[in-house]
Amino acid sequence: MMKVAALILAAGKSLRMGQPKMLMLWKGKPLLAHVVENVLQGEFSEVIVVTGDASRQIQPLAKAIGDTRLRCSFNKDYTLGMLSSVQCGILALSDSFEGVMIALGDQPAIPVETYRQLLAHFLSSDALILIPSFRQKRGHPIFLRSTLLPELLALDPARDSLHNVTSHHASRIQTISLDEPAIVQDLDTPGDYEQLTEKEGFDEGL
Repeated sequence: MMKVAALILAAGKSLRMGQPKMLMLWKGKPLLAHVVENVLQGEFSEVIVVTGDASRQIQPLAKAIGDTRLRCSFNKDYTLGMLSSVQCGILALSDSFEGVMIALGDQPAIPVETYRQLLAHFLSSDALILIPSFRQKRGHPIFLRSTLLPELLALDPARDSLHNVTSHHASRIQTISLDEPAIVQDLDTPGDYEQLTEKEGFDEGL
């Protein structure tokens, strides 16, 4: 069976939230713990949590989950943005794999079934890039074939982004429409968090 690794990006400074958002609680657990546990229930060969600003707090959280497929990797260049974390996660992978999933650590409401559905679609397709969408808006997680990784690693995180790769291979992108609003909504502000905790989910009208 084709192996797919998973990267969970959790390195940001949470400036708009005003505190490390990955550690904020939802349903009695840190937000990041929900994401990690749901991803681990998928058939991923290896799971890397890329840390940065709150690395010292996140690493014990990951260790406590106790899955041998799970490791943390510290991105020393996390202030350069998301691409630097993706590159850090790719370089930290130890297993051989044919694809990689890039998930966001601040999307705790994405259910296990969504990760499984996307993985199954990726494995059964010839997509170079797979991106989910909700009401025609693209979201996360996204899937990339390993053949794209050298190109991605060659980018400069100070000026480039993942969009450089996706736009270069636009004709090879498959978009899968899902009835799941959580794939397009992450937690950036106290208002986002308040809505999540009040409704135990996201308002589809946002």
